[in-house]
Amino acid sequence: MYSVGVILLELFHPFWTEMERNDILTSLSKGIIPKPFETQWPVQSKYVKLLTSIDCELRPSADQMLKCELFSEKENVIEDLQQKVLSLEEENERLKKSLELLQEQMSSRVGIESPV
Repeated sequence: MYSVGVILLELFHPFWTEMERNDILTSLSKGIIPKPFETQWPVQSKYVKLLTSIDCELRPSADQMLKCELFSEKENVIEDLQQKVLSLEEENERLKKSLELLQEQMSSRVGIESPV
């Protein structure tokens, strides 16, 4: 069940580098969840905490998880996934704009550095 908790975190929390992923997963093993994840995904955060509990007796069973609020209402799952898609689309647009800005900066540098 611990692995299910890790996968749940990975589904909803992007990792930008392998080092960041390692740091977050190491912290998770100590019961620490990233604040942005807790803020944006409070229900998922609750279950990540339960599933990755240091005391394995506190971890819910697969049957308990299937009956929990994450899966009990199809609308919750769909709404959460739609919110995740929107979040990723916004991040994608932000990254595209950053890339365009960097390309413009590189182009202007090339124009300045090359002799006319």
